[in-house]
Amino acid sequence: MELPKNPYHVIKNYLDKDYCKTMASYFIENMEEDPRESYGTFGLGGRTYFFDEENPATKPYDPDMKLYEMIHFGYKFFLENYPISGEFELNRSHANLMFEGATLHDHKDDRNFDEPIEDLGSKTHVMGLFLTDDYEGGELYFQDYDVSLKPEIGDLVFFPGYYTRHGVRQVTSGVRINILSHYFDISDRSKINPSYTVHKK
Repeated sequence: MELPKNPYHVIKNYLDKDYCKTMASYFIENMEEDPRESYGTFGLGGRTYFFDEENPATKPYDPDMKLYEMIHFGYKFFLENYPISGEFELNRSHANLMFEGATLHDHKDDRNFDEPIEDLGSKTHVMGLFLTDDYEGGELYFQDYDVSLKPEIGDLVFFPGYYTRHGVRQVTSGVRINILSHYFDISDRSKINPSYTVHKK
């Protein structure tokens, strides 16, 4: 299968920088334990939290419901700009904190590198909102394209995680914080790994 010309899309300055810095501070102060060394996390919610409740985004990290709007914006963006073949829905969204020494080796979401796409029960699409950029290292890279990028605060990045081989280079100083939202293009729910079921708050 031929690779698409561009492995990702970037929307610059989606959220105000000061708002992003406020959220980043909140996540640092309230982060949850992560089994990976030099990592922290903060669970935001899944499909039920963002799509099925009347007023879901009322937590301290998002008093103006901007993340709620972002999740819905991402949903529409993927539907309008990427080939979707099955039922499309948010799976989960969380803040990801990478401290000095953290790295993420190149991978494809939900599959081995050579596993046929046709064998997948769902295909993951990833949206990332970047809350910091005052760190060294930590570039998002796409190995098949030999492309690296370091988004600025407030930028949104979209890419097909199931298809595009990607990773994060080692953070050498500072804290890299972004919000990752994973959407599923579901063709066969019976094949979905149970560990990827919708996260409920």
